[in-house]
Amino acid sequence: MVQTGAALTPSERILWRSGPNLITVFAQTQGAIDAARALAGVMALARSDDRLRRVVQDGPLPQWGPEQALDPAAHLKVLRAPGLIGPEGAATLLDTLRRQALPGDRPGWQAVVVNPDGPSDRAVSGLALHLDHAIGDGTRLARALLGAWRHGSAPDGLNMALPVTTFEDLSRTVDPRIDAVPPATLRLRLPSGGASGRIGALIRAGAVVLERQELFGVLPPRQRASVSIARFASRHSAQGALRNDARMVRMRVSESAGDIRGLRIVPPPPEALYRLKLGLGGVLPARWLRRAVDAEFSAPGQVLTIIPGHAGWLEVGGAPIRSVMALAPAMGHPPLALTGVSYRGEMHLTVSARGPDGRGVSAEAAETLRDALVAT
Repeated sequence: MVQTGAALTPSERILWRSGPNLITVFAQTQGAIDAARALAGVMALARSDDRLRRVVQDGPLPQWGPEQALDPAAHLKVLRAPGLIGPEGAATLLDTLRRQALPGDRPGWQAVVVNPDGPSDRAVSGLALHLDHAIGDGTRLARALLGAWRHGSAPDGLNMALPVTTFEDLSRTVDPRIDAVPPATLRLRLPSGGASGRIGALIRAGAVVLERQELFGVLPPRQRASVSIARFASRHSAQGALRNDARMVRMRVSESAGDIRGLRIVPPPPEALYRLKLGLGGVLPARWLRRAVDAEFSAPGQVLTIIPGHAGWLEVGGAPIRSVMALAPAMGHPPLALTGVSYRGEMHLTVSARGPDGRGVSAEAAETLRDALVAT
């Protein structure tokens, strides 16, 4: 719970002032989905955490505004988009939602039921949620969502006509400040050996992408070997209310790094210096802050966000979830950004890659990443 007038944490303040920075999650379902039930479940989640009922009030020191009455029509919609087909369609949906402009006069989140009548001609169906990263980190959001799905959506659904939109309408409301870097998606089983072994294999495979893709050859070797990962920094946030105080951990890849224990962690700055850096980031002019954030996240060759998921089947709106895809904010311009969600013993990966010239190469990077992981 937060109080009206409470300041954002230093991390949240930087995310808010350097934004828009959005987290997007898409649960793709098998078969038809009951839109009213699915969205009633989202509304129940919003009622359980007041950050989803508050607006951030901008200013030199952003703070949480008073609670607002939840207006389903302002946050919920149904998307009918038969042209979103297969993995490419899911990736296009993620990228378009990631770039949606969220109005500043209401809480910064939106939920979309996609093609609720079920897959037709291979069109994707499911539930998507995107929200401002200042509201909460990916691990807390995933835990809240997975917990809601595990316990089932509200059985009675919503007693209202839900707004219906098309993909063309959605495309017209993207935020021009957010670059379009169409991602690619992968779903595969990672090598055994526990979480550290699987994440280590993923990092090594990412290093292979940067080594083998010709256009990354101009990157300095030190950058290609550098990794920034949020998974361990946010492990403590697996439980509790939404919040964002996660840290990035910088690592370096070595030839012998078979798992995470073989990776060298770059020593973090002293705690006092880290807090000073956060404090300065919260008061810098927004233009300078964005430049600093871009430089920070563009420095490593890889930026990883790994979100723990669920081992068994989950449902949303009465339909089984076949995959869970997520897309972390596109902060800076890292050559390779991976967002992974573990679900049913598999890692569901979203791959965003761009060359030094800014050209998106996510599909090529995903193919090389898959080959490297299969060969592990």
